[in-house]
Amino acid sequence: MNTSLKTDPFHPDHLQIEPVTPPVENSEACGPTQIWDRKTQQFVPAIHDPLSGVDRSADKAGFEYCGFPRWVMDRLLSLNNPKTALAVLVCLYEIYFRDLEHRNPIKLTTFKLKKYGISKDQKARALKNLERLKIVSVERKPRKNPEVLFRWLLPR
Repeated sequence: MNTSLKTDPFHPDHLQIEPVTPPVENSEACGPTQIWDRKTQQFVPAIHDPLSGVDRSADKAGFEYCGFPRWVMDRLLSLNNPKTALAVLVCLYEIYFRDLEHRNPIKLTTFKLKKYGISKDQKARALKNLERLKIVSVERKPRKNPEVLFRWLLPR
């Protein structure tokens, strides 16, 4: 009977739970160019976009697709430099879909735009352009973050 307990794979002595967090000795050896990926349970190279100068390694939440109506893209492309306005629009879209209640209007903070490398002045200019193109409506209050309303029907 004693031997059957030792060969039983479900005996408590044989059951182990794999660690979820990275080992301490590997976390120091990984260096600043690698981050811990929860999905693969290993260190992966950090993503750095040299063109924008913004390190996107902290953006690991999985927001991968933005579907805008054709008229929105046509109006955005009519701008001389649509990159900032597009980045603000992508950030708004991301905030909308991460909110479980899908609130519209959306409070747009400068902190949320930080990972896109957009300053508060760039945010203000981009919102003016988006408002001028009638893509969004913006409600501004003194010393408060603007509330932005999409001007098309969004999926839920």
